[in-house]
Amino acid sequence: MSNQARGPPPNRGLGFVRGRPDNRGRESKERGSMTEETTTTTTTEERGLRPCFVRHPDAGGQCWEPATIRVHGLKFCEAHGEEARIGAGLEASNDAENYFNRLRSPEATPLTSAVQDGLEAAISRVHSEHPYPDEDYYRALSRAYPASSIPEEVRDRVEAWILDERSSYAPVLDFCLDSLLLLNKLLRVAHEDRTDYATSLIETLEYERQCIVAEAAVALEDTERESEALGLRPA
Repeated sequence: MSNQARGPPPNRGLGFVRGRPDNRGRESKERGSMTEETTTTTTTEERGLRPCFVRHPDAGGQCWEPATIRVHGLKFCEAHGEEARIGAGLEASNDAENYFNRLRSPEATPLTSAVQDGLEAAISRVHSEHPYPDEDYYRALSRAYPASSIPEEVRDRVEAWILDERSSYAPVLDFCLDSLLLLNKLLRVAHEDRTDYATSLIETLEYERQCIVAEAAVALEDTERESEALGLRPA
């Protein structure tokens, strides 16, 4: 994660009504493809399977693949579920390590050697239980949200955002990944609440997460393309 200042994100034009995603502006686009979507989803629905929860228009719209993986109480298809699962694991690992590191802060009450040893063991266990490096997440992100599947207007928006990067700001990809960490933390806390209201909140947070995931996918492709041009990774 970068410690640089965060540049302003683009205006996504999001809106929410009573805690639910605002679908204004989508109706005209979806109306034309309704017949095609109905045909596409017949097999999944006839098999009695619920479709994947991914549905944000910035992420390509409703995914009609059968939902087989559950993350934060929501069900996703294999590809989208893997991205969500690894992202949630990264957040859990990061949050646990930050918690333990706060206990080692000079401002905290000094720890005995026994407690210190236990703390080191706990941090090591966190790493062993959540061994997902960034590269695993990048692969899952590219598989679940290939940049070519992201709507052109979203790609244009992110590319313009990248061109507007300033030296004092964190790269767009870092901004998106930091935002996803925060959203995954909110999703985890809401899921742990296990109330009826939390279910509605989880759905709204995940809908917003999909928008940022789509932006991250485009930013990742740009970063990889630049690395290849500089000879930093194989083409």
